[in-house]
Amino acid sequence: MISGTNQGETRGGNDQAGAIVVAGNAFGEAAGMVLKIIGAVIVIWLAFSLIGFIFKAVGTLLVVAAVATLGVVAYGAIKGKSGNRQIRG
Repeated sequence: MISGTNQGETRGGNDQAGAIVVAGNAFGEAAGMVLKIIGAVIVIWLAFSLIGFIFKAVGTLLVVAAVATLGVVAYGAIKGKSGNRQIRG
């Protein structure tokens, strides 16, 4: 009987150890899922940051281009009026 009792306790011990391993695997899977979610959030954040930087750069370039265009038009208007006033025919 003693050997039967020992076997029963050993079996119970193995079952509990197996439950701990299963719980450890579940925790590992949950932690892996959390890391995947955090990674996805970081990638999305970087993508939006890059898109924001591109729009900001394009906006700045548009302002610079508008100022340069107005400068060229103003220069041409001033230069055209004061330079050649004769009508060639």
